[in-house]
Amino acid sequence: HILFDQDLRDKHNVCGLCLSIGLCEIRLARGAGGSEVVDISRSRCPNLFKIKLKNARKSTKHSPCTNTPLHCPYCDSDAAPVWKYSLSRHIDILHPSANKTRFEELWRIDNEESTQISTKFKMKARKRKQMTATSMLRISEEHSSRVALRQ
Repeated sequence: HILFDQDLRDKHNVCGLCLSIGLCEIRLARGAGGSEVVDISRSRCPNLFKIKLKNARKSTKHSPCTNTPLHCPYCDSDAAPVWKYSLSRHIDILHPSANKTRFEELWRIDNEESTQISTKFKMKARKRKQMTATSMLRISEEHSSRVALRQ
């Protein structure tokens, strides 16, 4: 995860979808209801998909990550958005004299979100059930590929 990978942690332009550094660009637009949406036609990322930003910006038990593209308050309005988890570092690097705490609510991650993400990150992948001789399907001789190979 971007928050726990030491190679990515100090970067400010990591894509929140594919984790590439500096190769992707996400653009935002106003949707039909006036809410912000990802502008698919102007964005580029190999993992690009429609994101419901309003929902994605809310941490839940099943989806704790709130890393979404945001407009940097110090960049020009036409600048590409910055992913939430990279915004603090972005401000440090590109706007070193800016008052970073003024917009802390944009990039701050609360303890519950951080804990939930950490827990999911540390969870081991479930092992698949190993096939046993009794759980395998028996294939009759008539349906076996060995019949086709007979001479």
